[in-house]
Amino acid sequence: MNVLHLNTSEAGGGASKIARQLCEFLHCNGISSSLLVKKKTSNVTYIHQLHSKNPFSVISTKIMSRLFREMGLEFFPTQQSKRVQEFLSDDIIIHLHNTHCNFVDIQFFSKLSHFYPTVITFHDTWYYTGHCAHHFDCYEWKSGCRTCKYLKTPPNILRDNASANQRYKLTALSKSNAVLVSPSKWLMSELEIIPEISHLRKVLIPNGVDPVTFSSVDPIPFISSINANNKPFVVTCIATNLDKNPFKYFSLALESVSEASKISGLAVSFNCVGCNNESYTEGLLSVNYFPFSSERDLARLMLSSDLFVHLAKGETFGLVIVEAMLSGLPVIASDVGGIPDIVVDGFNGYLVENNVHDVREKLVTLMTDRNLLRKLATNAKQSARQFSLSSMCDKYLELYKSFN
Repeated sequence: MNVLHLNTSEAGGGASKIARQLCEFLHCNGISSSLLVKKKTSNVTYIHQLHSKNPFSVISTKIMSRLFREMGLEFFPTQQSKRVQEFLSDDIIIHLHNTHCNFVDIQFFSKLSHFYPTVITFHDTWYYTGHCAHHFDCYEWKSGCRTCKYLKTPPNILRDNASANQRYKLTALSKSNAVLVSPSKWLMSELEIIPEISHLRKVLIPNGVDPVTFSSVDPIPFISSINANNKPFVVTCIATNLDKNPFKYFSLALESVSEASKISGLAVSFNCVGCNNESYTEGLLSVNYFPFSSERDLARLMLSSDLFVHLAKGETFGLVIVEAMLSGLPVIASDVGGIPDIVVDGFNGYLVENNVHDVREKLVTLMTDRNLLRKLATNAKQSARQFSLSSMCDKYLELYKSFN
């Protein structure tokens, strides 16, 4: 068995993390595995660059991508995709992860799926929408993306031609022989009502986290800028480009934490990971900004916290939520997408509507009731263990072996 993973990038998101973890798991089990990416930036031996390094090819791809975006169309580079043939072998299994942002032509891989076992993991909704990685509250995809109200949602397009994009992708999927994997029950429910892919096998495999990472580190010694002798209540929020992320409600989180601090009369330290803004203190609230660092440092930061907040407009699964819960943190999270698969309201955290009143109320409840906070924290750590990395990898290995 030889598993060939494809993901647009090698780092910077949940899909790349899952792809790399699967590669490492397979290697540890004596199974050959590689990861093809658009552009290689590391020296990891099992990661390879799919796109040509030829300057002319790079420039022409950028030009074609720009022209297509101007027309509102997604660009699917067929010639670049054909380079995958250099990595194919008789015992190969092709596993597609995120392939948007001009990475590969999914119609080309649709044809390959009839000759090589193929798996497609839906890390977001892009494969069945006009261009959106998350469709939020829009359900135009059910009737053909006739009118797109989220043109700027990444990966964005400059003109409303979402209907053509969706037809291209669904046509490719309808003609494929791939097995589709969903990480959440929510996304699986959407896949099951798409007529073009009704004939394809679908498997639910939740994402997983290595619990060792979040139990073998020490908390970061906390120094409060408000009162060095009295540790404040610590709330943590983590996301890529946190303050500018179009899929997250960071401004809502900041406003809610600020108001909760005023109402409760408690000193609060709000740790915001994923941006380089300047930290500040305002009354009882201390806002601390951190850039992304190593997973070990993030684990230490979580272990020094009391509560995790994750307010999202759209979320397929929520890997960082599991990481927080494994650190013993109750979670206040938006009731959207696949988050309810992880957060059980009133048991290991709270599911909230995306408004200040609801978020603030739950924050104050947990900030002022330490017994309830400890109870939810215990439940969070226990319930998060079902989303283990080993369980996820074992399920994928079982899927790979089923092709034999």
